[in-house]
Amino acid sequence: MTDRVPAGGALVYVGEEETFDHLLRIGRTLARELASPLILYVPAGHPSATASENAAGRPLAPEELLGMGLPALAEAVAGARAEGTPAWGWVAKSDGVDSLLACAQEVRAEVAVLPADLDDPLLPARWSDDRLEVALEPGSVSLVMVDRAGRLVGPS
Repeated sequence: MTDRVPAGGALVYVGEEETFDHLLRIGRTLARELASPLILYVPAGHPSATASENAAGRPLAPEELLGMGLPALAEAVAGARAEGTPAWGWVAKSDGVDSLLACAQEVRAEVAVLPADLDDPLLPARWSDDRLEVALEPGSVSLVMVDRAGRLVGPS
């Protein structure tokens, strides 16, 4: 079992089959600025992940991610660690934004970085007042949406 994740930091949704470099850049920057950890979140049902029941829903080191068939994620976690940022992967136990938010609460993330094109019916309800960054729970997690060009975007 891997070590405990320090509180705070950036939780980055690195989703499905598409590249996640634009999200990773923002997440690494935020983690450095916050001087806190980076969690790279993979949704449940990722086609490459062969998560065992005891691996899903907890922080994973690069070697564990490799063993699950997630080499790009393992490389991203190892790269962040090499730059001095504590980093882990996290394979969700279930799908949807609520699962991501539960992970964010568990690791006490300060910010969640999501792709702007994330298709989840609950996501629009998370936005308010047309602000770029929205507190999901007072004093808890802030939400940042990033488009494929790496730009921070507001709600559509």
